Amino acid sequence: MVDRREVWDGIDRLSATYSDFPWFVLGDFNEIRKISERISVSRPQWARIEEFNNCVLSSKLMEGEHMGPEFTFCNDRIGRGRVVSRLDRVLCSHRVLELWPQMATKNLGFGTSDHRALHVVLSATQSKGRAPFRFTNSWVDRPDFRDIVEEETWVTLIMVILCTDL
Repeated sequence: MVDRREVWDGIDRLSATYSDFPWFVLGDFNEIRKISERISVSRPQWARIEEFNNCVLSSKLMEGEHMGPEFTFCNDRIGRGRVVSRLDRVLCSHRVLELWPQMATKNLGFGTSDHRALHVVLSATQSKGRAPFRFTNSWVDRPDFRDIVEEETWVTLIMVILCTDL
C-alpha cells in the first residue's frame, strides 16, 4: 500500500511543473474531503481529511460539478457494517475550467466494482465532429515551422491518472 503523503507530495510536484497547463488527476483517492462525504459508524480521521484538503489547496486543484449519486464507494455490507463514501473524484487545474467551464463528472453505476465509474464531460454541447486534419509537406520547408509546432497552442491537454490503489 502506498503512503498517502507520497501521493499528495507527487500531486504537489505535478502542480508546480504543469501550473500553466490544463491537467487532471482522477480516481480513487481513498479519502474524503468533508464529513458529509461518508456514512459509517466509524469516526472519520480528521488529520487525513485535512492532509487531503491541504494537498488540493496547495496544488491549486479544483473540482467541477458532479452529477449522479453522491457516494462513489459502497462496501456492500448491510446494517452497522455498511460504509458509503465519496472516495472517487476528478480534480483539475484552473486551466481546465478556463477551457471547459462546464466541465462536470458523472458518477455512473458500480458494475462489478465497489466503486462507481467516473465519466468526465468537458462540454455540455454536442460536437458535430472535427474536420479532418490536413498536412501539406511544403509546410516543413518554412523557416518558422518548428517554432509554430512548439507553440503552446499545440499543447492541448496533460492528463494524469491516479492509478495506485491507496
